[in-house]
Amino acid sequence: MRIYRVTEVLQPYNKYGNVPPDVLAKAAARGTDVHEACNTVAEGIFSYPGVSIEGYIQSFRIWFDKNVMEVIEIEPEWIHEPFGFKGHPDYLLRVIGGKKAIVDLKTPTIAYKTWAGQLCAYWLLGEKNGHPDIERVGSLRLDPDGGPAKMKWYEGDRQLYVTGFLNALAACRTFL
Repeated sequence: MRIYRVTEVLQPYNKYGNVPPDVLAKAAARGTDVHEACNTVAEGIFSYPGVSIEGYIQSFRIWFDKNVMEVIEIEPEWIHEPFGFKGHPDYLLRVIGGKKAIVDLKTPTIAYKTWAGQLCAYWLLGEKNGHPDIERVGSLRLDPDGGPAKMKWYEGDRQLYVTGFLNALAACRTFL
């Protein structure tokens, strides 16, 4: 059985089709640079590749310093063999208040509806990979100018989003 990536399953439901390919490529490169730089902050060895992403890094650092008690894992690969999917959440953290949380970094200026499904799929993966005590999952939208990051926790309807993701996975297996 093929193992699908969480982001691959949800891609047909994103609105990237109207974005010119060169703009999408630049955004993807920026996202990669931001993730790598934020990982160095989380690891305590802060360095970043250039000033073009400095605002994102400052935004992350402000949120991280205020909210994170412990870094448990950075970009783990979690697999759910029975359902046939895998994912790489950006962070498994212990946040203020002692709660274990999955946090995924985002650089777009607008939020996407599929992020809820992505994060809740990571929650399901976390449970399957030795972390049944994850209490929170959320997307952290970084500010390009270094302002406060916007955290969106997906707590109320996690099971609904998991069901939506699993339906998308079934559609992916059937039609793609």
